[in-house]
Amino acid sequence: EALTKLMDAIKGAKDELSGEDKEAVEALLKIGVPPMGEKLQVFLPQQIVNQLHYAHNYLAKAMDEFKENYMEVEVGAVQKHGQPAMGKGIVELTEKHVAAWSAVEDVVKLMKSLFRVQSKGKYKTKADVLRSTWAELLKRVGKPVPPLMRSCSRLWSCFQLSARASLDTTGASLTSSTSP
Repeated sequence: EALTKLMDAIKGAKDELSGEDKEAVEALLKIGVPPMGEKLQVFLPQQIVNQLHYAHNYLAKAMDEFKENYMEVEVGAVQKHGQPAMGKGIVELTEKHVAAWSAVEDVVKLMKSLFRVQSKGKYKTKADVLRSTWAELLKRVGKPVPPLMRSCSRLWSCFQLSARASLDTTGASLTSSTSP
């Protein structure tokens, strides 16, 4: 019943909307109110819902404490002015959430388009990138550079030896004069 009243209110406000908002409202009205007993599923962003639940619980607790210490007239005045403030807060949080989500989506679209235009066969793995970097290094240095895999494995074994040599069970630091 409450949902039917809400849909009627939305129908009345539909004429004032424009663009995407009007299309979204028309799609909602097209779906209509489901028959009694049928589940209505609404998907909402979890972050904003959690923020609004926290704010509601916080304000309800604060209002209960306020009721204990003040007269009914004062409580009524706070409730009267608090409801519109809560509504404004909900609108503000939602607008900020939508703006942040849109900014992230714009970056995601940009990244997807960037990767879509890149060459298909090149740089499929990190090793491919490393090989091409090594080949470019050979061109730029002007002198022979050791082969990639042997150089990397020597570097890795040197790192492991120095890491082992610098550790001591007593906590003292040892130095190693071992070189590969």
